[in-house]
Amino acid sequence: MRGQLKIQFVGLSDKIEATFSFDGSECTYHGFLTESVTRYMTCTNNLTLPLRLWTKQTPREIQPNP
Repeated sequence: MRGQLKIQFVGLSDKIEATFSFDGSECTYHGFLTESVTRYMTCTNNLTLPLRLWTKQTPREIQPNP
């Protein structure tokens, strides 16, 4: 099985959108990065997949270079 995971940060916030595509199915997650909490992706074929994502810094904590 091969798949593709896309993660997009929405603006300078903790909000993310994730899409996981595999074997003709697509799973999506719209939510927020949190500390060590499992969320679930909703899939087109009535599957529900667990998802755990976290970062050391959220986009709003990253300071732009002058």
